[in-house]
Amino acid sequence: MDRMKPLPIEQWPHAARDAWHKATSEAADIFDDEGAALALRPHTRHNYEQAAGIWFRFRLDQGLLRVDEPIGEGMDREGVNALVRHLRLLGREDSTIWNRLMCLHSLMRIIDPIGYDGHIFHLNGISINEQFQREPKGFDMHDTAVVLEHVEHQFGWPAAGSMDAEFSLPRPTLRNP
Repeated sequence: MDRMKPLPIEQWPHAARDAWHKATSEAADIFDDEGAALALRPHTRHNYEQAAGIWFRFRLDQGLLRVDEPIGEGMDREGVNALVRHLRLLGREDSTIWNRLMCLHSLMRIIDPIGYDGHIFHLNGISINEQFQREPKGFDMHDTAVVLEHVEHQFGWPAAGSMDAEFSLPRPTLRNP
């Protein structure tokens, strides 16, 4: 499988890079708003950056990327579908493509909240949740007994609430002063 290396933030178009920097920065003074992405966990931020980097790498490889392009340039239905086709040619699973699109959708909601209309999530008129097959968890998350059994099996120990779990408090040790 070919690897598509995300474009580093430093090479993103200026408007997108500046908007992401603002979204991930603390307020400079009391009159500034804090960045919308500041509350995101580092792993989530990284995933958003990777998804955007993949998008910009794709545009660069197609000869379409310009450093002065506005946020969301080419991110219409045709452009996103072209990215999906390209990722499939590289052998990406639907779950990976879904993840990249969801991260891209979330990032666009952060860096362009007024201009972005959410079209990535509703690509081709239906939600991407319906378009891309993702691997199921393998068990029913709504059945408590099944979840407990999965935890026991996964970690090799009885789960809290399991009938096999033994609960005992440690006995206090007495020390002579």
